[in-house]
Amino acid sequence: MAGCDRQESSCTNPVRQQQRISRPQHLPNTTDPSYRIPFDMYILFPSAAEYVHAKVMISSFMEAAADPAAQLSTFGIPAFRTHRIHHDVRHRAWYIRSLEISLSVATTCPSLTPTVKIDNATIIGTSDGVVSQFLGIPFALPPIGSRRLHLPQPIQSYTGIVNATTFGDQCMQQPLADVDLPADLPPEISAFLSISSAILNITQSEDCLNLNVITPAGTTVYSKLPVVVWIYGGGFQFGSNAADPGNVIVNKSIELQQPVIYVAMNYRLSALGFLGGKEVKDAGVGNLGLHDQREALRWVQKYISLFGGDPTKVTIWGESAGAVSVAMQMLTSDGNTEGLFHAGFMNSGSVLPNGKIDNAQLQSTYDFIV
Repeated sequence: MAGCDRQESSCTNPVRQQQRISRPQHLPNTTDPSYRIPFDMYILFPSAAEYVHAKVMISSFMEAAADPAAQLSTFGIPAFRTHRIHHDVRHRAWYIRSLEISLSVATTCPSLTPTVKIDNATIIGTSDGVVSQFLGIPFALPPIGSRRLHLPQPIQSYTGIVNATTFGDQCMQQPLADVDLPADLPPEISAFLSISSAILNITQSEDCLNLNVITPAGTTVYSKLPVVVWIYGGGFQFGSNAADPGNVIVNKSIELQQPVIYVAMNYRLSALGFLGGKEVKDAGVGNLGLHDQREALRWVQKYISLFGGDPTKVTIWGESAGAVSVAMQMLTSDGNTEGLFHAGFMNSGSVLPNGKIDNAQLQSTYDFIV
């Protein structure tokens, strides 16, 4: 599959002041009945080294400012959600700011030309000499035409040149309507949030199943670095892999002498990703956004070693709806993760019962749209 013809280059954020953390002496015993999970996060880490990588992620994140046995396709996530709107508003404001950071650092310094060969293709990225970025790499066939509202289809083989120097398209966003906003918000904030889905010229498209791979510069197939896979939040209504400055994460990991590789995928949103109804259930195509995430994780297992990553050391990490996604990926199919990851990190989100995928609310949404 030939790559897109993209002309702009990108590079990374300047190296920030070094901050060190100490290696923990021991990990909490989460099997102890007296242990209480922290209110805002749930961490599964099998080793002290992974705990350190969690500290890397937390430090960088702060600095950068339902049924457990259910299959991915059988539980209900509303395609249009208006509850918890105060959280969604706060998240959208953070999303806008982080997108500004991510895009601003993509044009502030000269780029080098790192390349990675996968299958019969050459992936061309950019680097500032500290961090290398490979952006907008397609991980599945475009979910358009006959593939719309169907499970993601993997790319069997890459050929030619894949220009991975700019972010790929973001998935179609669910606009935040004025009627969804709290009445006590100042007018300027309401106006700011209402236009957020179209900010900074990030194109929306159904052909959006792409991911970013960000590595320390000079990483080779022999590096075997741990991998952090980011799943963005946004209430399953909005979000983009371009919104989160993964270059900051990698920069910080280098400073801490615990280098990691950062991957962020797009997944389908709103009705295109989470349509419900009896017809959807019968066809086995529910929660397509979660299936997109899993297809991206399969891509990581297949190709990340070529970028210098260790496929046996993959941690999935999400915030808000991304944290819910992490839980779903851990719990679905009786916990069958397919060996795609070995640790999960959840920021500010947990699985809530949403009912069955053919419940009355989701059926009415399906009937209205279809």
